Amino acid sequence: MLVLAAPLVNVDDSGWADIASTATEALALLRQHRPTRVFIDFEKLACGTTGTHLARRVKAEDPTVSVFLLSRSVHPAVALWGQSCGAFAVMPRSRESIASCLSGWSHQVCGADDFGNPTSSSTLHAARRLVISSLLSLGRLNPDALQALDLAVEKLRADTGCRHKACATDMAHAIAERIGSSRQRSALLGWLDQVAPLHDRSAAQKIRPRFAPVRPVAGAMGEHAMRVA
Repeated sequence: MLVLAAPLVNVDDSGWADIASTATEALALLRQHRPTRVFIDFEKLACGTTGTHLARRVKAEDPTVSVFLLSRSVHPAVALWGQSCGAFAVMPRSRESIASCLSGWSHQVCGADDFGNPTSSSTLHAARRLVISSLLSLGRLNPDALQALDLAVEKLRADTGCRHKACATDMAHAIAERIGSSRQRSALLGWLDQVAPLHDRSAAQKIRPRFAPVRPVAGAMGEHAMRVA
């Protein structure tokens, strides 16, 4: 769930999160949908309630919810204040920070020894973040999408033709290629082609690994099946 004082820039929040602008709306949605993660603007909301005060109320309502405060400036003092109010963390108010947080939904498929290389875990994690960031931008992030992402990562890890020398962008492409829905797969690959850093793409031409033939992962990525936040 997102509780925002103002819309987030460059984030299509339709279809993947409940949206609230006041404390009353947020608590009502919390009781109705029981999200596991709640992102709250640190600053005052439209109702005058501060994000820190609402964080306390959310944690009092459901101690199992993970609360993240979104701040334009993450100063150590701000982070400490947020955590003292029950927030798990204070994060930059950006798409990238939310994508990084939501990538934890599929963290369990990434171990410290991925592909037999202790350093490849960070590359796979970065690749997963790229795919999740694309889902955020496309407005297609939901539990079905994250389950399909998990399956695609597992398929990538199982492919004997994959080697750990791949850069994060190439690995993100390899993950997207293993998504079961052709429409979602095409959208993800198009988005990744647009945002791939130039230096990443340049390096990819030199060390692009050979991946095993792709066989689509079973199951499609539904667009509005459930809420994830």
